[in-house]
Amino acid sequence: PSNNPQASGYSSETIEAIVLVTKGGNTEFGILGDRSVRFNGGGGDEIVTVDSYDSRQGLYQAQAARANVQIRTNSPAPRAIEVTGRVTIKGDVVLPPGSDPNETFRQTSKTWTSISGSVRVATEKALVESVELPMLTDGGVLELSGDDVVQLPAGLYRFREIRLSGNARLEFSGAHTDVYVEGNVHISGNGGIMTPQNSPTNLTLFVTGAETSFSGKPPLFAKVVAPHATVALAGHSELYGAVAAQDVVLHGGARFHCDEALKQYDETLNPSGPGAPSQVSLLSWRESAP
Repeated sequence: PSNNPQASGYSSETIEAIVLVTKGGNTEFGILGDRSVRFNGGGGDEIVTVDSYDSRQGLYQAQAARANVQIRTNSPAPRAIEVTGRVTIKGDVVLPPGSDPNETFRQTSKTWTSISGSVRVATEKALVESVELPMLTDGGVLELSGDDVVQLPAGLYRFREIRLSGNARLEFSGAHTDVYVEGNVHISGNGGIMTPQNSPTNLTLFVTGAETSFSGKPPLFAKVVAPHATVALAGHSELYGAVAAQDVVLHGGARFHCDEALKQYDETLNPSGPGAPSQVSLLSWRESAP
């Protein structure tokens, strides 16, 4: 927009670009389990905690946690959303159209579980974001263990699987990174995935496999899109960002903090308008004519 054809040295160029368009979905809900959502808190300090914050205002602070998270499902089946044991939800539970809250949602017991918002039935189903693997170089299976450390610049990546254990770390630098995984993702141990400024807007994991699990100690800051997978957080694992999956399971002392900044980030990429929302990612470009 700042180009001035009258400026000295001005020239016109033709650029050809290859882009990937990802259809559907958004992250305003926090947690979307298309088929089911299960929260199962344990005893002692094993409390499943779900709340929200805004990374644009700084790092998460437990004492200032917000209550704007939404837990959603598209299934009206009995117990499609089930909350048992020691569970704290700061936000709302939203059920699909036509569902019976007394059947689709189960909370046991109300003595141990806490929901600050409402349990309500939506007027329409939540959009489920699809994932199409881009034509990128196949990075194979990324398996790190022990004290392995892999550092990668920001960009687009494709792997068959990702498996991290021990003290192994996968570190991304720079602006936003999209990682496409053809198979499953399993992250455990004391390492994990590191992102710049601990901002969930800097990393999106697109998974087409059936399993995605996080049981490591370091928190993950990311948006996770896995429409065919069960995304499970176990132990004292912690995820900041958003999750959209077929099934979502949090148990033990797992904690989830929805980053409200992701909603504005998506709306910037996908202005509102007719048709299904879409995200456009630049894969490559070249100058085709001076």
